[in-house]
Amino acid sequence: MLKLDDFQDLEKIKLFADSAFSDLKNKKTSNLIIDLRNNLGGDSDVGDYLLQYLLDRPFRQDDRVLEKSSQLLKNRLLTHRKGKILSAEDSTLLSRADGVIDTVKNQDEEILQLPNRFGGKVFLLVSNQTFSSTADFAQAFSHYKRGKVICEETGGLILSFGDIVPATLPETKLPLVVSSKLYLNIGANEHDWHGVLPDCL
Repeated sequence: MLKLDDFQDLEKIKLFADSAFSDLKNKKTSNLIIDLRNNLGGDSDVGDYLLQYLLDRPFRQDDRVLEKSSQLLKNRLLTHRKGKILSAEDSTLLSRADGVIDTVKNQDEEILQLPNRFGGKVFLLVSNQTFSSTADFAQAFSHYKRGKVICEETGGLILSFGDIVPATLPETKLPLVVSSKLYLNIGANEHDWHGVLPDCL
């Protein structure tokens, strides 16, 4: 069994995964349980790296991103780029009318040449305490049918808002943040406001 408490430190996880999957191969392990039941998430690159050991074809965790153009988003961009040359992407965002929603399709991760890729059966344990990038990983694992997802629906949803934009309310001067993007995990549509669904409880 591999138990991962978080997805925080990519370099640490790389060392752990390289060692663990080498050990699994040397022991001729044919069944693997990965326990993510109390993993609150962290860095999505960790999920990408672990999927390299489990999948044998190109993949992606996020399928697409919906970005809503607004004056707040444009102001943030101009503040961050002050004194710098705007990229073509920056200019496109600035030229978009407020309220327009643009869809960006993500590209697949290419498969690395790993000597210890695991080819046996995999069982993924998740719970309502599986969140964020860990839930993204679980959704990709489920979507690509790599094995069985067991226990509970994840606490982390397969849709998530992000890329926050700061603002201040005009009358009260209270600060707030507004998300400008909606991330859709692979296999999700815009109405899938739920976590990763287990194959069995």
